[in-house]
Amino acid sequence: MTGSHLPAFLRGQDSERVDHSLARPAAALATGQPVTQVLDLRPDPDTTRGAVPLYLARTMSGDGFHLSHLLPLTYDAWMHHALTLDDAHFNQAVQAATGIYADLLSHPWGVLCALPYSSVVWLRLGHSPDDTPDPGRTTLLLRAVQRESAWLRTLDGRFAGPLVEQPGPPWAVHTTITFLAARHGWPRPTSWRSWDDTVAGLLEHLR
Repeated sequence: MTGSHLPAFLRGQDSERVDHSLARPAAALATGQPVTQVLDLRPDPDTTRGAVPLYLARTMSGDGFHLSHLLPLTYDAWMHHALTLDDAHFNQAVQAATGIYADLLSHPWGVLCALPYSSVVWLRLGHSPDDTPDPGRTTLLLRAVQRESAWLRTLDGRFAGPLVEQPGPPWAVHTTITFLAARHGWPRPTSWRSWDDTVAGLLEHLR
């Protein structure tokens, strides 16, 4: 775990403004340009300030870190380009997309951005919402969440989303992890221990 901070580009007064500011960087990421060359990774001074929430859903208002935009925007930009390709080049683009996802997940803040349910598009094998999650990308996500488990715990009480009265733990909001658990008929985590056990169990299931 290195560079555990929240970059200033994720900070905003509402999700719409953060969404707008990320459109151009997301388009660059979609072409395979490295995260470190596209995004300004300077830490926000309120990284460790518990009163500043982490929003895990789109179309939310409030000062804080809005995490639900970067990965979907990048995926949409990638798909927009990929659909112009023939079958052979499309398959190459799918392989390249896994590299883009892995690059984002190599950063602790990227793991946070992969938690919102809106980022589950990166786990799809095809275009349909009913497609089975891709085992390779799902493994990348779960290993990254496992790697950053200690840091995620330091952010406890800051995760916010729709229908959540006040910020709390990540499982209080619908995330990619609760989505994967539900697909297997597993209960929603109710503690950090059960969160970690769920991640480990999902990884074991993929072996």
